[in-house]
Amino acid sequence: MQLAVSIVVVLGLLALWRVAWRTRPILALGITLGILLIWVLAVVVDTPVFDKVPLWLPPLPFAVVATMLFVFGILAWVWGDDEDAPEASMRAPRDH
Repeated sequence: MQLAVSIVVVLGLLALWRVAWRTRPILALGITLGILLIWVLAVVVDTPVFDKVPLWLPPLPFAVVATMLFVFGILAWVWGDDEDAPEASMRAPRDH
């Protein structure tokens, strides 16, 4: 059963690659080069051993994403464009 699912997935990906080749050859070339690069790296690099995983390693991607969002938020706040905002006296009054 697993072999049949693998064959169906490979055929589906091949069909998507064929569509990409007909519509955007640059995209299909990038897909091909990426697959070849990953294949070479899989042959060259040995399988990692996860006998002892440090405690900080599993949550590291979440911490990196949270830190980057925090940094981008600070940059957007600091570099915000306030010159286009109308002044307080020019704003329309609000009816509450």
